[in-house]
Amino acid sequence: MDRSVSMIQKQVISKAIKDPLFAKDVFTELPVTSFDEVEEYKELCSVISRYYQTNSKALDENTLITLTEDRLLRRNASPDKLSSYMRVINDLY
Repeated sequence: MDRSVSMIQKQVISKAIKDPLFAKDVFTELPVTSFDEVEEYKELCSVISRYYQTNSKALDENTLITLTEDRLLRRNASPDKLSSYMRVINDLY
């Protein structure tokens, strides 16, 4: 399989970003393996889930970028990897 996620997976992540109720009630119940095909999406799912553990307002793009950058920088991610994640995030909004 190529490194693309299905349209359904992309829509699920996008809805989770924009809809706190969906994120808390549905998204967090999905199996973690649902997004394993693409590393960026798997990581973003984790960031989104963590955000909604303590927040109830929709996740805006700047906050998602900041949370993702912080997480990747703690793991000493390369600039190329950071760029890849930023492209994915931009594509979701």
